[in-house]
Amino acid sequence: MDKVYTSHNLIHFAMNEMKREVANYEMIEETLIDNYGKEEAGIAISILSLIVYFDFLIFGDNKVGKKIVKKGYFFASYGSKHDEYVINMSHIKKLLRTRDFGYFLNICKEGLFKEIKQSIEDVIISTAAHEVRHRIQYKKKIKGFLKNTNTRDETINWLIKYRKIIADQEKRDFLKERRTRQYVKARTSNNEFDANLIENYFLIAMLEGMNIEKMRKVLLLEPIRLFN
Repeated sequence: MDKVYTSHNLIHFAMNEMKREVANYEMIEETLIDNYGKEEAGIAISILSLIVYFDFLIFGDNKVGKKIVKKGYFFASYGSKHDEYVINMSHIKKLLRTRDFGYFLNICKEGLFKEIKQSIEDVIISTAAHEVRHRIQYKKKIKGFLKNTNTRDETINWLIKYRKIIADQEKRDFLKERRTRQYVKARTSNNEFDANLIENYFLIAMLEGMNIEKMRKVLLLEPIRLFN
């Protein structure tokens, strides 16, 4: 029987895989600690380790670019132009300063849901799932979830309704904050809605733990698959 991973065990496993695969891992870790602090370095390495592991589950190789930068536009990102993942240390510092880890939705039963305050482990896992989903969107040309998608899975349907409310409110907030047109477009796109939904669905599944095959299925989830 395949091992079922909790959030903590999954992150620990991915980091051990990274240590085993990267020859200069300790030097990278020490540099990050010296430049940004131990907690910040730990989060950055955890996110990158999990991104690399999720990406390997889907694509079966280690050809994608990856880097950690001092400043950037987003907390983490996948860029199709250079085919690379980027982790932004300034946003990690801000996250730790505010300790505002946000919420995710858990569907308890039909029509009933509960917002759960995210732990730092939830942030790490959801960020990795979100960014790998973006690469899946670009590389595999999957059919993503939209605001008007309707499926035979009621958990997904309720999640779509919830994410639509959040997305609409976020767009109003971005416009009120006078964010740039480029920023608003990136944060309110169909691909972003789809990745946000998948990261939330991933966290719901992690409440009971997941094996490797289930993780792969969630990352690759499409509306058409829910009808088969």
